[in-house]
Amino acid sequence: MIKIIAISPGDGWAVVQMEKNLRLLRPPYSDDCCPLIQDADVIRLLSEPGFDAATEEIAMPDLPSVTAYLKNITVKTASEEQLAQAGKAGRQLLMSAPPDRIRHSLERIKNELLPDKQFGPALNVLVILIQSDAANSDAQLRREISELLEFCNTRMQQVVKEKTKSQFSCLENPITASYEKMAARIAYGLQVLQPI
Repeated sequence: MIKIIAISPGDGWAVVQMEKNLRLLRPPYSDDCCPLIQDADVIRLLSEPGFDAATEEIAMPDLPSVTAYLKNITVKTASEEQLAQAGKAGRQLLMSAPPDRIRHSLERIKNELLPDKQFGPALNVLVILIQSDAANSDAQLRREISELLEFCNTRMQQVVKEKTKSQFSCLENPITASYEKMAARIAYGLQVLQPI
């Protein structure tokens, strides 16, 4: 069982006890984002605004259950305006990011999002990155983003084909329909690549 010790509902962070270890769980909720922490770290976190000790015992059987709970709490806590502002701020950060930061983002997409078949978030970021200041001024970086967009498109199409083999039609398959929406985003991203 995984027990939630403290939570910051505004940003989805939590201190959890897994076996006998304390861990800081934070978005995007991968193993890399769940470092071991000490009691002193928990005390420091609880002194920060937004972090609160759990008032009731919250225990879940596994990490996916905990992350689903945290995502739900975060969405309930954040207003639509806050979510829109966060999205706008994130877009602005990506648009003005330096080349090394963009390359780091590309590595994260390759190593975290694509292996998990998270094509939607990958496409959203790639479409923004291809329009960034750094990509517009660095032909090699623009090529790297373009290649990853094309790889993402190819990989997504392979997944769609695998999924549709077991389905009767596209109309009856909501998974295929969502991948088709993502394909439209890739097409848009590839259109941005066309020379002006």
